[in-house]
Amino acid sequence: MLSPFFGFFNRIGRVQFWLVMFVSILVIVVPAAITATKATLEASQAALLAEQAGVAVQPHAELTGMFAQFGIAMVIVFAVCFWMFLSSHLQRLHDLNHSGWWVLAVIAAPMGVQAVAGAMAGNILALAILLYLGFYPGTEGPNRFGDRRVGVMADASASTPPQGSYAAMKNAGEDGFARIPRGATRAT
Repeated sequence: MLSPFFGFFNRIGRVQFWLVMFVSILVIVVPAAITATKATLEASQAALLAEQAGVAVQPHAELTGMFAQFGIAMVIVFAVCFWMFLSSHLQRLHDLNHSGWWVLAVIAAPMGVQAVAGAMAGNILALAILLYLGFYPGTEGPNRFGDRRVGVMADASASTPPQGSYAAMKNAGEDGFARIPRGATRAT
């Protein structure tokens, strides 16, 4: 059930991908909005009290204290959301029959374009990648990463999983060579 959010070895479809994106945005935006609203209200209240008392107050002192208080929690939230981002993008790439290593390009390419051509170009590339992952249909049926249904291998009745799949790697021996059952022939 949590595989679309935290797993790395399955495939997810477009709906699950957008669900993970929605949840991760909520997980980031809601606590950040609550923290910012609470900090702003407390800063306004402190400034009003200081004005009534005739005391000069540093305008952003309360904001700094509030964000420092929630800083560790927000770092943890961002770390969890980044993990969800990596997981969902990697599984979506698997659904499109691409290697999970392409997730590095998904992260680095917009930043590189942003550094060279400016923020607008990097954002456009990031949006194009998001639209590709979010709307392009995945591979129909099983591919080298298994069946589209999360956690189900492509051909469960076969004695050996598809070559290159995670299950095939798990079945490989310590020396990296797949073990062929006695009596079976190797397909060439």
